[in-house]
Amino acid sequence: MLARRLRETLDNMLEGCQIIGYDWRYLYVNDAAAAHGRTTKERLLGKTMMEAYGGIENTEMFAALRRCMEGRVPTRMESEFIYPDGQAGCFQLCIEPAPEGILILSVDITERKMTEDNLRSTARALRTLSGCNQAVVRATDENQLLQEVCRVIVEVAGYRLAWIGYAQKDEGKSVLPVAYAGCEEGYLDRPRSPCAFAGRGPAGAAIRTGKPVVCNSLLTDPEFDPWREEAIRQGYGSCIALPLVANGEVLGVLNICAPGAQAFDHEEARLLEELADDVAHGLVALRSRARAGALNGQLAKLEHRYALHFGQVSDVIYSLDRQLRVLTISPSVRGLLGYTPEELVGRPFPELGILSPESMEVAMSDARHVLNGGHISASVYEFLANDGTRRFVELSGAPIIQGEEIVGVVSVARDVSDRMGAEQALEHTLSELRQVLGGLIKILGLIVEQRDPYTAGHQRRVANLARAIATEMGLSVARIGGIRVAGSIHDLGKVSVPAEILSKPGRLSDNELRLVQTHAQVGYDLLREVEFPWPVADIVLQHHERLDGSGYPHHLRGDDIRMESRILAVADVVDAMCSHRPYRPAFPVNEVLEEICRERGILYEPEAVDACARLFRDKGFQWG
Repeated sequence: MLARRLRETLDNMLEGCQIIGYDWRYLYVNDAAAAHGRTTKERLLGKTMMEAYGGIENTEMFAALRRCMEGRVPTRMESEFIYPDGQAGCFQLCIEPAPEGILILSVDITERKMTEDNLRSTARALRTLSGCNQAVVRATDENQLLQEVCRVIVEVAGYRLAWIGYAQKDEGKSVLPVAYAGCEEGYLDRPRSPCAFAGRGPAGAAIRTGKPVVCNSLLTDPEFDPWREEAIRQGYGSCIALPLVANGEVLGVLNICAPGAQAFDHEEARLLEELADDVAHGLVALRSRARAGALNGQLAKLEHRYALHFGQVSDVIYSLDRQLRVLTISPSVRGLLGYTPEELVGRPFPELGILSPESMEVAMSDARHVLNGGHISASVYEFLANDGTRRFVELSGAPIIQGEEIVGVVSVARDVSDRMGAEQALEHTLSELRQVLGGLIKILGLIVEQRDPYTAGHQRRVANLARAIATEMGLSVARIGGIRVAGSIHDLGKVSVPAEILSKPGRLSDNELRLVQTHAQVGYDLLREVEFPWPVADIVLQHHERLDGSGYPHHLRGDDIRMESRILAVADVVDAMCSHRPYRPAFPVNEVLEEICRERGILYEPEAVDACARLFRDKGFQWG
């Protein structure tokens, strides 16, 4: 009877189970193990592993099986399995000695591995976008910008090669490399380098079409025959060519190579395309600034004939009397606003019409402040040029003193339109990055909810309650933000747990429970490479730890557990007990609060428990 029940248990396990004899024959195979091999039990039983899967004896997995068979040493490993049709699956294996030979337990983790790869590629693209946008803002010349962009792509984001080339106007539509990182000196000038065949390679195609070109298999695509040998030698497996387009003109191309095949998914390519647009606009801004600098230099030469204190400055210097009439103004006003000094001198400043209505009131207030003995420094106003364009001008002002009397105002005006434009572009980029981060957090939450419909909304509710508890405890705004993000994705690791277990209506077996408990470690492994401004990965890892050491995965105690994780643990337990489950109804809030108060200081952080109780009992907290 016991043997029959044991056999039924093995047959119905979600994990694959196999018993292999000392002669490598299949002695027992359950349905799950047969499904993992995309075959049937009948086709395996009685055969050797070598007969069932030709060439398996040459794999790393078989070497591990042999070590266990001969050395009787248990082994746990992750192994990739290549099916006869060329597709691959990834499995977590537990190999144990058995009286008959060896026992193999297998769990299909292919979906989890794919999710991890997608998260890593998106995080890599986000690091690239962030680092390169900082380079665009800081750059002072074109070569510096391009070289820094290539450096960030290779050294910060981890791609194998990055190079930027300018489109040439010759008949061969060649590409001139101007910056690179990740390859040895002279590589791009070799006859077998990508540049030599750019006219028909990805770089040339991107320049001709003005659209990104992705090649996820350099080793098989016939378009890359001329430089495949060199690509293999350099270790490149995939590439993407991104045109640098500004004002409808293709300025050049940004090329990125990665070591493996299929390295650029849709989301990563989209983020890199956004990066290329930012670099192109950065080039235009630098070139405009260079042209403006050249014009200012020419203007300075013309102004040299005027008085020394006016003729040698590019900034506009002007003075006003106490009635705010223009006394003097440097000729450089012509370059800033398009007016000659003669058009402005002698006229009341408020009547010149060179300030926007929004700036006029502020400017008059600042002028009165100076006439009362004060100073202004680096105040920015919006000026209206003679041609109708708007310019941002930074002003500094001081009183003109004769004897002991203030008789007027002297000011220096500097054009900061380019700087303001760059700051606005940076703010826009940062806003988009925040939106991308928020979107990723939401997507990660939805991934878990789709696999575990019984906990739909759980992560959002836990995040809201944890944030309210942290606020009630008086934590800083920065730490509260980290708790909210961690709470929104604290169950991310459940993507590695089979959906059948997550949605099982009854109690879980010990093996199933242990598998579910791996989600904290898996969540940490998925998030630790993402550069959050908070310790999100550590918070997620510890949210099931308990003060007395009875939690998991590392049985931490007391202050060894992050305060953020202790707060998240209270919110997680409260929502779980207040929510309906297939095997039990929801508990009333009062009973839940009594339960966590009983375990206050034993399992749960006392401050967090007290704050949670106050929220529900005294402040009428409602689930959002």
